[in-house]
Amino acid sequence: MEYQKALQEARFGIKILERHTQRLDLTGCIRRKENNIEKIELLSIKKGFVIDTALNTLKKQKIIKIDKFGCHCVEFTHKFIAMPVKITFCLVDNWGIIQMILTGEDEFKKRMKRIIKHAELTIGNDSANPTQPTDYIRDMMGSIIPVKEEEQLFDLLGEKYVEPENRLNRKPCDANFVIEN
Repeated sequence: MEYQKALQEARFGIKILERHTQRLDLTGCIRRKENNIEKIELLSIKKGFVIDTALNTLKKQKIIKIDKFGCHCVEFTHKFIAMPVKITFCLVDNWGIIQMILTGEDEFKKRMKRIIKHAELTIGNDSANPTQPTDYIRDMMGSIIPVKEEEQLFDLLGEKYVEPENRLNRKPCDANFVIEN
């Protein structure tokens, strides 16, 4: 689906779901303003179990899983939304890192991981709380560094913020952003 139509569908989906969440925003292809969008990708902070009951009433099908980043995800279709929806759930303290991961394409994410490593930080799972598996930024001592906003991650790394539409593999990112190996 072309960008404007997908954005319209995504905004409608957000209207349906936002009252059931603490926070909800776009990620993926729509946030990067790409064309040929196949599904609506959203990032959410749950409001308790309210979103689970809301999804049970909204969906035709639902696939619940833990994605490769350690986040809980729900994929479903809805009779009033013209394309599949994927919602990834995170926590307040790692919204920024998860939003960056879900918005960037592969090459962008690889560059970010090199920059994080170069800054002597790591992206890691909170093994102390296995019921909420999700990635955090950690210092070399293993302490979690809260990253509540995406811009905060760039500031932490001493990097200029890169707009989502400039995170495409086929477009060069800001020259300040590239790190030599």
